[in-house]
Amino acid sequence: MITTLKKCRFFEWKDEEHEEDAKEDMSEMNNLRRMIVEVEFLLSQRHSKVAKSEKDVFDARKAIGMYRMIVALLFSYLVFCVLKLGGNILS
Repeated sequence: MITTLKKCRFFEWKDEEHEEDAKEDMSEMNNLRRMIVEVEFLLSQRHSKVAKSEKDVFDARKAIGMYRMIVALLFSYLVFCVLKLGGNILS
């Protein structure tokens, strides 16, 4: 059986003068990646809080609309009663 060696299409130049700089650069890149993950997490938390606040505002406006409708109906009923009595409610 004949085996053939696979050719590796990857090679890396080893430059000892720049090896320390490369390590520092990799360390800095890893720190920046960690910071990006942290910022994205904080941003997602803020988005969640904003969405909850928007829902709370929507619910509050809906409740205010209901209360306005109730007040308008009560006022209309009061006007109707006054007119039915002939406007002599205070006499």
